[in-house]
Amino acid sequence: MDPEDDPLRAPYLAYHQGRFKAAVNRFHRELQASATNSREVAGSPPPPLPLLLYLFAFFWLRHEVADDHRGAILAVSRNPDHAYLEGLLRDATSGASFVEGYLRHWLSCPEEDPRGEAVRRFVGKNDDSLTVAVAQTLESWQRLGRYPAPPRERRRRLQARQKRRMAEVLGESDRERLALLDALPQNLEKGGGRFSKLAIVPRYSCPESCRHCLFVWRPPLRATWDTEAMLRLAGGITDNLLFTGGDLWGDRELFHRAVTTMGSVVTFAILLNGSTATTPGAARALFQGLATALLARSRKSRKAQILLQVSFDEFHQEIVVDRRGDLAERIAVANIANLVEASVAFPGIQLVLLHKQNRLNFSEALFRQGVVARLIGTLAARGRRLRVETIGWSAHSKADPVIPGRMGPVIREALFVLADAPTRPIAFFSSIIDAMGRGSLVDRSEYVAERESLAAFVDHGVVPAEAFDTDLMFGTDGKVTLFAANHYSLGNVATEGWERILGRYRADPLLPLLRNFDRRILELYRLSGGDVATLVARATSPHHLWYRLTASAERRLAMTRLCLAATGEPGSAGGKGN
Repeated sequence: MDPEDDPLRAPYLAYHQGRFKAAVNRFHRELQASATNSREVAGSPPPPLPLLLYLFAFFWLRHEVADDHRGAILAVSRNPDHAYLEGLLRDATSGASFVEGYLRHWLSCPEEDPRGEAVRRFVGKNDDSLTVAVAQTLESWQRLGRYPAPPRERRRRLQARQKRRMAEVLGESDRERLALLDALPQNLEKGGGRFSKLAIVPRYSCPESCRHCLFVWRPPLRATWDTEAMLRLAGGITDNLLFTGGDLWGDRELFHRAVTTMGSVVTFAILLNGSTATTPGAARALFQGLATALLARSRKSRKAQILLQVSFDEFHQEIVVDRRGDLAERIAVANIANLVEASVAFPGIQLVLLHKQNRLNFSEALFRQGVVARLIGTLAARGRRLRVETIGWSAHSKADPVIPGRMGPVIREALFVLADAPTRPIAFFSSIIDAMGRGSLVDRSEYVAERESLAAFVDHGVVPAEAFDTDLMFGTDGKVTLFAANHYSLGNVATEGWERILGRYRADPLLPLLRNFDRRILELYRLSGGDVATLVARATSPHHLWYRLTASAERRLAMTRLCLAATGEPGSAGGKGN
């Protein structure tokens, strides 16, 4: 196929042109707002602001767009004055060659052209040396901290950090912390140990590497806990069960067994990415397996439903360049269309499309552009009309990541129906991503963050509407962690027993502070040696801040000791972490 005829080419170019424009505009605002860019540093003359802006554009294109498509992304400009810049952005081989080419272009312009004055002045202040001016520009660029290393290297650094953090789970510091909790008096008034929901993590596994994903490295999970015992325990303490941890297609048999045998549970949810629904038949088979498990439940079982949660957004359905150099969808929109069509025949199974908020969420353009429009178009080509039945907006305003100063509610949820199956709705739920894992490498123009809610909470104590989720997740290796923080462990239920885990859950002094967004934990973090200001500056939401507060095992131990010391509990003084 001629690349020009590829049906993915137009949406690929439109998507990346939009990303490029938004990222450059956002960085331009950051440059203008930064006082460090308007004064000399250590006696050195600052480079012209446009040069730093275009250097950002150069690195963005190198990191985000494949070589063969860079020219097409840049061709959006029709201004002949930008032809030199387009050529530099397309063809320069390094940051240094780009800067040199930019400076040479403006130095070669007639002196009466005022547009070259800033460049001539900058080079003149650098001993009239092009070499010195290039070096000075690159030094200023490094100080800005944007694209400090190639994407692959940055991912490796994040991967190493995640491996270190997860290696601490149930390590020496965690064991010391849990021993403190075990020594506390049991508070039996805190409830009988039932939970509104629980999660089972068969493994942390997904064949994709989406740009926003929490995981750069997925911790290996060796299943050592007897699965029958695990399901019996979970069925005795909750009515609602979620299977999570990535794309769980490979663990569907365990999920089917849970549906069949856990007679007291009324809601089962499983998270998939849709990559296996490659044909209408494969999608129907997926639903049929779930329906068969529901039908196999005992007559004495409570009536149950299944939520089939499928990731569907600009990241999972992103158009990328594959290893052969061809355009391909990370996970095809057609797969999601297959699931939508199959879902209407299975009334006991609710299809839920899980979406990540972006600037389109501020209006119903969400349903006319981007990945939702591609889904509607795919179904229309099959003769099926998908329509929006209801829309639910967020309760509070959020900041548009692209348009400065624009605030407003965002579309948080919706119900779709196929026109020929109006009684079988498809749920759509849109949530934020945070700068965690791979998400920390995504430009902030690409997603809706909760920085305003974070500021309201930290500065004025406005507690977020959604609590920090301290319900429990069980790994098939027996490790027990929190829904909202997979590093926060309460031990291993397979080797220590449920009563001990529950006792720790009741006694843990940090959990109420986390659950209720109690700002006193920020002071505990500070007293334990943590830099609260840096943590807040890098957080993208109150929940992200809370997640990072407990990311270090030593910090978890130190804050627990401090919290116990404040209440006069035994075992709170001395030892590591003080």
